Amino acid sequence: MAVEVQFKIGQKSKLRSKKKPYPQDFTHDWEIYVQGVNKADISAFVEKVVFVLHESFPNHKRVFKEPPYALQESGYAGFVLSVEIHLRNRLRKDPKQITYQYTLVLLSTGPHQHHVEVKTHIFEAPSEEFRTKLMRGGGIPIFGTVPAEMHPADC
Repeated sequence: MAVEVQFKIGQKSKLRSKKKPYPQDFTHDWEIYVQGVNKADISAFVEKVVFVLHESFPNHKRVFKEPPYALQESGYAGFVLSVEIHLRNRLRKDPKQITYQYTLVLLSTGPHQHHVEVKTHIFEAPSEEFRTKLMRGGGIPIFGTVPAEMHPADC
């Protein structure tokens, strides 16, 4: 039996006030986060989340081992970052990590920004132990064949 899980990867950003001096010319405060859809507790199967920022950031790999899996930072431009979701499983046959690319967008004008992407991953034949963790964390069982457009290699 396959199990489908969904992650919300999102960002919140706001333009800093021009009245305050910008340290290092930073114009925005922003946050990026990973959550379960419908408030699912993904910590049941997520060991940690690693946000791999642009190399210009000090300590550009930021690790969060418990919820909330959220990073707050400041900057002046958007960039593409990797979001590594490390999984709680012990068996070799189960995957250890899922990686998504996320484009952080910082607009130069306008109100606060909030953008969310929902990412779906299907575990085709997880071990019984890992399947239990996935289900506890909001996973949905899939019986029968997995549609080609939802195949994990494409996620």
